[in-house]
This record gives sequence, structure tokens and C-alpha cells, in this order.
Amino acid sequence: MIRKGEKIYSGKKLAGFCMKTALLWEAGELLSEGFQILAEDVVPQKEKEMLRKISLDLETGEPFYAVLEKMQIFPAYVIQMAKLGQRTGNLGEIMKALAVYYEKEDRIGKNIRSAVIYFMIMSAMFFGVLFVLFMRVMPMFERACVSLGVGISPVYTEIFRFGGIFSGGILILLFAAALFAAVKAGLRMEGVCIRTDRLKEIVKNHSRIFLAVAKQRFTSVMAITLRCGIDLDKGMELAEELVDHRKVALKIRKCTVMLQEGADYADAVKETGLFDSIHIQMIKVGRKSGRLAEVMCELSKDYERQAEDAVINLTIYLEPVMEVVLAFSAGVILLSLMFPLAGVLAEFG
Repeated sequence: MIRKGEKIYSGKKLAGFCMKTALLWEAGELLSEGFQILAEDVVPQKEKEMLRKISLDLETGEPFYAVLEKMQIFPAYVIQMAKLGQRTGNLGEIMKALAVYYEKEDRIGKNIRSAVIYFMIMSAMFFGVLFVLFMRVMPMFERACVSLGVGISPVYTEIFRFGGIFSGGILILLFAAALFAAVKAGLRMEGVCIRTDRLKEIVKNHSRIFLAVAKQRFTSVMAITLRCGIDLDKGMELAEELVDHRKVALKIRKCTVMLQEGADYADAVKETGLFDSIHIQMIKVGRKSGRLAEVMCELSKDYERQAEDAVINLTIYLEPVMEVVLAFSAGVILLSLMFPLAGVLAEFG
């Protein structure tokens, strides 16, 4: 039994569903018969049930977008675009464009998840080493120094205590975050999700990665809608709902208002600060030449590259920073031991 809001398709699977729908539409096949054929070859039971239900509902004469909406498991963007596609007769082209869009979304999402996991693993290893140094190794050396009649400066002792407490606290936070992510993946935690959503909103609004992802989504949506002959205002409306970035969404809304007041598209995006000067020039040229959809497609690729570069840079800069801090911590420990020992050796000399 398929539950409301259940995720059967996401990422690459959703892209595959859109592509299959496009191929069925362009082949002149009745969608009801096509989905019935697809259901026969599908192994997962829930997916099979979903495809059969879509086929049965289509046989009753319901529009494709209405069937998807009734299922209550597909993203609103897919439903809205399917609705526009059927009304304009461009369903095949729109579903193909959606397939490309969700493939990109899946690839960017995997890169971001990999970067976050890598960051957490490296952080756990780093703070684990510091914790062992400050809480286990250092007390052992301190006892050895005391047995030799050498005292360690109280300043160093406080530094070691603080370092141990700090690194231990970070380890607990990392463990709690990993545990929460695992539990959240298996259970719905509505009350907790509200708090984590606020935290994610803060991170998104201050991250170059998520800014690039939001602009990539915006330009992708605009490229799809313009290529399929959908009004600019409607494309902006869809893009605002999809970007999932408060600052970018506010700029899109302001741009939409300016368009409704009669402003030129290039002037509107320039005024709101959606794009930099180079991209605005490309938009102006695309607008005048009637090739704005192609320009938006190129901008989408550019922002996708920016997001990927930002993820790569995060992992590249992480290791040197951790190595420097770890080397500094080890140096402090060694110096705190060497000075007292040097004094003892000088006395023996």
C-alpha cells in the first residue's frame, strides 16, 4: 500500500520516470497502456502498484497531471510542469527537460552529501587524536615529569584541560549529529525537523555552495519553461517555489513584480542582483536575439560547475587546516615538556 507523501521516486529514479514518460508520449503510445507495460517489468512492489494505479486512473480519462497530483507522492514541480506540458502540447519535451534537471539535482546532491560525510569523518578523526593527546598522553607525561621532580606550568595544564574538554565536546556533537541523521532517515520526527530546518536555513543563506545550487535551479527552471513556450512570469513563479533559498527567492519575487510593472527582464535581474555583470550581459544578448532559453541553459551549467568547485574546495582546504592545528597542538605539548626537562638536564650538567 502506497502512503501519502511516501518517496518512491527521488533523484535519479525520478529522472528515469520523467524520461520514460517523455518517450511514451513521443512514441504516440497511450500513456495508460505504456504505464501498464512498465509495471509488468518493475520488481519493487510499491513501484509496481504505483505504475498500475497511474495506468488505471489514466484509462478513466483523467489528465496525466491530475493523476500525479492525486498520487500525492510526486514533487509539486513535476505536477505543475506536467500540467503546463499537457495544456501546451509539449509534455514530451517538458518531461525530457525534467529528466535532465533531476539528474543534475541528484549529482549535485550526492556531491554535497559526500562532502559533508567526508568533513564529519575527518573532523571525528582530528578531534579524536586531540582528545587522546590532551586527556591520555599528556597526563602520562605529566606524571613522569613529577616523578623526576619537574613541575609543568599551570598555564600549560589549563590549556591541556581546555583542549581535552573542547575536543571531547566536539566528538559528542559529531556523534549526536550522525545518530540524529540515522534516526531521521528511518523515522519521521516532525517536532525536531522544525528546529533542524531553521539550522539548515541559516547554513543555506551563508553558504556559497547552496547559493550556487539555488541559482542553478533558477536558471534550469527558466531554461525549461522558456524552451517550452511558457510565459516568463509563470517561469519566474515556478522558480521561486523551487530554489529553496530564502534570499534568492526574495530576489526572484522582486524581479517578478518589476516584470509585471513593465520592466525589461535584463534590467529587472540587474536591479535585484540575481546575476553578476557578465551573466547580465549574456541575458541582454539572449533577450535581444530571442535565444534567452539557450543563455539560461548555459548559465545553469556555469552555476552547476560553481557548486561542484565549491564542494571540491571545501575538501581541499579541510585537510591542510586540520594538519596545521594538529601540528600546533602537538608542538604546544612538546614545548610544555621540553622546557622543564631542559631545566632538569641543566641541573644534572
